[in-house]
Amino acid sequence: MQGFSVKATGSITNTPETGSIMQAAEDVTVVRGILGRRTRVQAGGDLRAQFTQEARVEAGGDFTAGNHVYRALLHAAGKVLVLKGGGSRGRGILGGEVWGQEGVEVYQLGSPNGVAGAVVAGLEPWQAKQLDRLKTSAGTCEEHIQIELRRFNLTRIDLGQIRNIVAAATGPHRTVLIHQTHQLGQLVQLYKKLQGEQQTLEGRIRTTVKGV
Repeated sequence: MQGFSVKATGSITNTPETGSIMQAAEDVTVVRGILGRRTRVQAGGDLRAQFTQEARVEAGGDFTAGNHVYRALLHAAGKVLVLKGGGSRGRGILGGEVWGQEGVEVYQLGSPNGVAGAVVAGLEPWQAKQLDRLKTSAGTCEEHIQIELRRFNLTRIDLGQIRNIVAAATGPHRTVLIHQTHQLGQLVQLYKKLQGEQQTLEGRIRTTVKGV
């Protein structure tokens, strides 16, 4: 019922009322639908429901909707399947955020009303966030590298030219250039590290997608 929380070490077959929480270590079968922003349903295995609206849903296996998914936050470690259902929302994913690590099968995405949403297949939410973080950090690092290069009147890294510029400088200016060279070196090392992490993560994602 509303406001109640149910946890099971096995499977659950029931319909949660709006605002309730339902967690099962194995499968969850929702007789009708999952409805409400404060409603939470989590299954360690597969999860089936007639529909999901504005709820938070997580499945350790596949998630199957008999009709539609509407403005829900849905994550499945397996596939997200939206079957043929009746009504204007039947067979559709409209709005919200839907993640299917092993794929998403749906007839209709979005709506003529322009309900904003995101559908992602092939990677976990944390992987998407980490990729965004790495790309943003690498972009910022690249901008700082260009700033340091402009101090040497260069547009690209040329170690020979940088050494010659530092060697030709004298007094305090030489000290400043040596410091800037050290900063540039640190930025280049950081940029290579970020690129390496990004390539490693993208490689893992590609391996996961190929295995599906």
